Amino acid sequence: MSSRQIIDLLLSQIDAPLTLIDVGAAGGALEGWQRFGDKARVICFEARENEATYLAVGNTATNIEYVPLALAADDRGIELNVTVNQWCSSVYPPIERIYKRYPGNMMLLRPTVRVTCPSIALDKFLENRGIDRVHAIKLDTQGSELDILRNAERALENCLFLIIECEFNALYEGQPLFCDVDRFLRDRGFVLWRFDNLAHYSTGQIGGDPHSMQIGSDPGGHHNLAFANGQLFWANGLYVRATATPVSDNSLPFDEAVAGAALVAQWNLWDLVVEMIRKSGDEALVSKILSLLDSTFVEPRPSYRYYAEEFRSELLPVQLSCIETDFSQQNPIIYGPYVPLPWGEQEVTFHVRTIDLTDELLSTITFDVAQDYRRIAEIHLIGTDGAQILRSGEVKLQFWNGTPKALFEFRIFINGRPFAGKLMFYGVSVRPLTK
Repeated sequence: MSSRQIIDLLLSQIDAPLTLIDVGAAGGALEGWQRFGDKARVICFEARENEATYLAVGNTATNIEYVPLALAADDRGIELNVTVNQWCSSVYPPIERIYKRYPGNMMLLRPTVRVTCPSIALDKFLENRGIDRVHAIKLDTQGSELDILRNAERALENCLFLIIECEFNALYEGQPLFCDVDRFLRDRGFVLWRFDNLAHYSTGQIGGDPHSMQIGSDPGGHHNLAFANGQLFWANGLYVRATATPVSDNSLPFDEAVAGAALVAQWNLWDLVVEMIRKSGDEALVSKILSLLDSTFVEPRPSYRYYAEEFRSELLPVQLSCIETDFSQQNPIIYGPYVPLPWGEQEVTFHVRTIDLTDELLSTITFDVAQDYRRIAEIHLIGTDGAQILRSGEVKLQFWNGTPKALFEFRIFINGRPFAGKLMFYGVSVRPLTK
């Protein structure tokens, strides 16, 4: 499968060039947009005149323009706090404690000088140019993104896609945060599709078992990423029109669908690409895209989720979200929930987390499936391989159900103390494998 082939196919369906706005274009226009060629007009705003001039001089693309203006509420100009890393410059002053306490920001956010830059509101710029439609906007202006959006109401009216940097915790004094940006965009018909990254900062590297963060797609799988230190500060959010998502019953005009699909295809968001084209009613184009993806669209079979509070334990307290053990209790430490399941082959996933897990399990942890109290499937975790499975956060077992009226339970047993930390159980999910 070639991403380029799919993008070329989508671009070939576009008749009139798209208008794409890149705000905070230090380093050049968004790479994916440069590939649109004559299918898009890309207007890049860069507040620092020297950077905008440098980009313009080196620009050989006839469809890309660099404008030496900051976007703001009006044309009265802005005061820009230029930082050591000029890509981190902002109209908001960097927080001193951030660049002094976090080593990763020392050579990024420390301010060097304040400069005055000419400015304009985006809607006013578009009016002056006679541009009546914007298809996508990318914003990376270090905290002033919401200020720009508030003066881009007309631009947002028919916009299909937004890439916007937003902070969860402030890096600059007085800046709006993700909650403010998200509320503003939702009120105008956009929804968050996903984050492109999650940026953390730490005061220093501290040893010890890393924190494991689970990222999942259902169906599609779950992945655990482990990193030890740092507080979440910012991310790039990818926003689309709510009407383009599966939650909405709205159809999409063909030109809107292919434009939106071409834009999100740059991020390999193939399920969203297929959804947009499907909403246009062009099943032939859907089939071509799926063929290039070497894939077929598979409707997920229903899955069943049972949470920790639905399980039982003789000695362990059952909390709202999890059951926790330090392995001092008797067997079985967890059992339940005594439920019927559909006929056929099933896969159960035990969802767990560990604290202070060592490189190997010193004794066995057994996960099993019981049908009417009789064990029918089991897995025994021990040693380094067992520790690796446990660290992933998911323990999987497959089993067969030939008696739909039977009651199933999912249990955990221990033999001694496998490691000196704790095991937390969050529940199970069961996925039918038989059509």
